Amino acid sequence: MPDSGKNHPDIAAARIRLAELDTLINSLIVERQNLRDTLDAVIYPVSSLPPEILSHIFVRCLSSKRPAKHLAPLLLTQICRLWREIALATPELWQAVALNARRDMVAHAHQNPERLLEMWLDRSATLPLTLSLGGLQSLVDMAMTHHDRWCEVTLESDAAITEPEARGKVFSNLRVLELTDWSQDPHTVVIENAPVLKEVHFTVFSIENMNLRLPFAQIEKIGFQTFDNAATCVPILLQCTNLVHIDTKTLVVQTMTDLFLDPHVTLDSVESLNINYIGSTIVPHVTLPALRQLTLSEEVDTAVGPFRALSARSGCSLQELTIIVDQHNYKMRSLHLTQFFEVFPSVTTLRLDFRDHALYRFINALSSADILPSMHTLTIDSVRERDDYDILLDILRARSPAGNGTLVNLTLLLRSTAKSSSVDARGLPGFMMDHFRDIAAEGMRIQIFLDGTLLLDV
Repeated sequence: MPDSGKNHPDIAAARIRLAELDTLINSLIVERQNLRDTLDAVIYPVSSLPPEILSHIFVRCLSSKRPAKHLAPLLLTQICRLWREIALATPELWQAVALNARRDMVAHAHQNPERLLEMWLDRSATLPLTLSLGGLQSLVDMAMTHHDRWCEVTLESDAAITEPEARGKVFSNLRVLELTDWSQDPHTVVIENAPVLKEVHFTVFSIENMNLRLPFAQIEKIGFQTFDNAATCVPILLQCTNLVHIDTKTLVVQTMTDLFLDPHVTLDSVESLNINYIGSTIVPHVTLPALRQLTLSEEVDTAVGPFRALSARSGCSLQELTIIVDQHNYKMRSLHLTQFFEVFPSVTTLRLDFRDHALYRFINALSSADILPSMHTLTIDSVRERDDYDILLDILRARSPAGNGTLVNLTLLLRSTAKSSSVDARGLPGFMMDHFRDIAAEGMRIQIFLDGTLLLDV
């Protein structure tokens, strides 16, 4: 007769091993439950906080306007039931969202973009909204049902507001509007009744492609970033009769040395100009009698002539000047800075941002006390390439109150680089710090930072 297998040694061993494994599994289940009980018994400090405190903490966790499962607020709804309830009951978590259907839905393929936006809008209750929308016109159409809550809004390409859609609507809370469109297609935005709208920014391929009806007469701050000729901005500027600040950047690199160009506009109320000088510029197109603050970056060397003409025809008394020397601007010399300083002798507050350039390359521009004779505050942001501050110290001594100068505040912001490896990472040499202290004792406030760490405050 064939063997039935009941007494086969391999079968017996297998049954014994199965019994051992069953015992081990049961033991692991008991151990797992004990660990769960232990963890459940732990009271984390954050869990004992009142819901209103947790809600406030959650709001502080917001780091991005774009929907992402690994970031607040969506992340907060996945931790536990309590946190989900608090997150859903905190409208402040949901009052800002950036949603571009073409870009963001790649990461949210399972989500309907309109449904995602609808969820955000519903959870924000009645709070003012910060929105950035693009990729689908339907997103703007949905957001328009909450137009009275718009506060800060960015409309990207494929996000238009036409006259029929805006007719009769009051955008009562809209303060900031940004229009972003790198396509060359016409883009229509009509928002005529927005009583508190004060700030508008254009980041577009061409202003001429924009079909705009906005309350420009009430705008106080405007920004242009475009590939277009700066002259195309003038028709908009002509409507901005209460403008205070202009921020402009042209992305086409070309040398512009024109002193005066038509069309031209005089803007009597503009006090501040932030300009990236690399190409077509509005400088020859404007007269700014009230200009008090100027930030100039990129090609300072080619800006001297146009700004000298601007200053002459404007008769302005510039008070605050910031110069940013781009890391790739190898044509810049201290002479160019000196020439630019001579254009605005009334400056009292100067900030020099040398980016990746060392201080010693340009500081000679301030060697003469006749340059910026009224300057009382100087801030220098520079890399620390070598500890050679003799020229700076001489300048400070000549401009200090003890030297009959006007300079009473110096802030030196130093940053380490690979070239700084030869200098002491702990700080400036002691004898050098003593020189700065001696100057401070003569009536000048001096602060020195290295990589954000305060080294000296006297």
